[in-house]
Amino acid sequence: MSEEAFKYSKSLLSTKTYNFDDKYDAMFNNKILSQHGDCILHTNAMNLCYRVLSPRQQYDYYFYTIRPVKRKFNKWGKKKDDEKVKMVMEYFNYSYRHAYEVVDLLTKDQIKEIKDAV
Repeated sequence: MSEEAFKYSKSLLSTKTYNFDDKYDAMFNNKILSQHGDCILHTNAMNLCYRVLSPRQQYDYYFYTIRPVKRKFNKWGKKKDDEKVKMVMEYFNYSYRHAYEVVDLLTKDQIKEIKDAV
């Protein structure tokens, strides 16, 4: 990704310079801002109102409500692959979501039995 894609989030989070233009991507900025704990409620509000508000209105809301604080940009959160979930998916032919919910209900003996069968 280019630096151009992150200039809007940088202007909203730390520099507080108004940088809105036609290339602003509201969904991408929501994803970036949701990585910061103090911005989660604001991004949730914009996710609920994204059909009603224009991108400029969303940018204005963020610009005037988010405090200008130096924030550390960490790597984005990603889901971890779990061997138990993969085994349950294969054994029962479940989707990832369903297998993730079911894996906690299985006992160690059942997991061992699934492991031996797969």
